[in-house]
Amino acid sequence: KINSDKCDECGETLTTRKDDNVETVKKRYDEFITSTYPLVDYYKSQGKLISVDGNDLPENVFNYLKSKID
Repeated sequence: KINSDKCDECGETLTTRKDDNVETVKKRYDEFITSTYPLVDYYKSQGKLISVDGNDLPENVFNYLKSKID
């Protein structure tokens, strides 16, 4: 059962940060799109971008990354 004010694991009361709201999420997303996301193209053009399938098993992700830096 999912409670909106209690942790499903331990039953402790959940707290919300002041900046945990839609406006803040929109601002952070916009900041990501304008400031961070362009780095993907930059590093891709440098041949330094490594794409990782985060849906794979953790040990497979680790081994893949390790193979790229060895």
